[in-house]
Amino acid sequence: MNDNTWEVAVLKTLVDIGDNAELQDIYDRIKCGTHITITPELAAMHIKYNEPHYHIYVRSFLSKLVKKNQVENIYKGEGIYSISPEGLGRLKELDEIEDV
Repeated sequence: MNDNTWEVAVLKTLVDIGDNAELQDIYDRIKCGTHITITPELAAMHIKYNEPHYHIYVRSFLSKLVKKNQVENIYKGEGIYSISPEGLGRLKELDEIEDV
């Protein structure tokens, strides 16, 4: 599974949820497997962090997407995110969403 796959899955999840997506809602939607498959390994608990591995992936890719200006961290420190116009543009370029 490559970085692009995860980034696109996170972006599409933010589109699904809409503005002001809370981190827990992002985890829940990702877990459903609509845009990315959560393998048993990804669903397994990380011993050090006591949370599923995919939670760590989601936070990592949200951070990367914020740095690329494709996601906005709406309320810093509170885990609330929204897709930016750049993120929507990326999905449109990839033909991953209809015009919004």
